[in-house]
Amino acid sequence: DRYLEACGAGARTGLYYTPVNSYLTAEEVAYIVDNSGSKVLIASRAKRDVALAAAAECPRLEHILLIDDDGSSTDPRVLDYATATAGQPDTPVPDERTGTPMMYSSGTTGRPKGIVRPIADVAPDATNPLSSFLAQLWHYREDMVYLSPAPLYHSAPQAAVAGTIALGGTVIIMERFDPVDYLRLVEQYQVTHSQLVPTMFSRMLKLPDEERTRHDMSSL
Repeated sequence: DRYLEACGAGARTGLYYTPVNSYLTAEEVAYIVDNSGSKVLIASRAKRDVALAAAAECPRLEHILLIDDDGSSTDPRVLDYATATAGQPDTPVPDERTGTPMMYSSGTTGRPKGIVRPIADVAPDATNPLSSFLAQLWHYREDMVYLSPAPLYHSAPQAAVAGTIALGGTVIIMERFDPVDYLRLVEQYQVTHSQLVPTMFSRMLKLPDEERTRHDMSSL
């Protein structure tokens, strides 16, 4: 939930925000943080050591917000996320503007490259022609339930989750893909929308017939 909260804050305050692959090394994270010109790095407790090691190589980084921080870091830039945000109002900022993610390429031919899209000078709730077209194409709606089986640091899952939330829909996020858990969640939450890659379909098709057929998938 903090991940979505942070991305949502960037999306409604005219900022670039960059999701980072959770499997990267400290050196790889440091490159992205420095290359993107990021001023704030937000990390979970599970990625605390990687975040602090990366931050040590990023002198331009101003703040490091750690979820459930234990207070042991000597870096003066480190703040506990909850403490840092506790005094902030929960009302919209007065000058809301649409922000956008700056995703990084996979770096298969060298260093990852930041994909910078212009930030439009419009309010976050303004009608977006492309978003409207895709919502009609994929039947996005307020009562939809989107199940995300893929990591949100990839562009397609990130965009799908953000689009669902923007419409007031419900999002279910899997920590990691498991074919049986996926089928169970579709039935449990009456999922209407989802996005999978071919390997996920392959893993589900390899399940025993009785496992695949005992779940109700009719809501999709």
